[in-house]
Amino acid sequence: MLDLSKFDEQSAALAEANGIPLYLAGHYMALIGDTPEIDDDGKLIVRDANDDEIARLMAPAGWDLAIPA
Repeated sequence: MLDLSKFDEQSAALAEANGIPLYLAGHYMALIGDTPEIDDDGKLIVRDANDDEIARLMAPAGWDLAIPA
């Protein structure tokens, strides 16, 4: 789980990497949660509360998207 300052930092990086507003990146970060879903192209899949896909985003440079075994 991210603390608030780390959440804000990663939201800003996500916004910059995808050219989206900071408020939207923060919303997407909350939906992505602790275990991101990654497509075959390495993009983050964002799903809403109904599990419907609402976005695919580029991960900011330096993000470790490896899911621990």
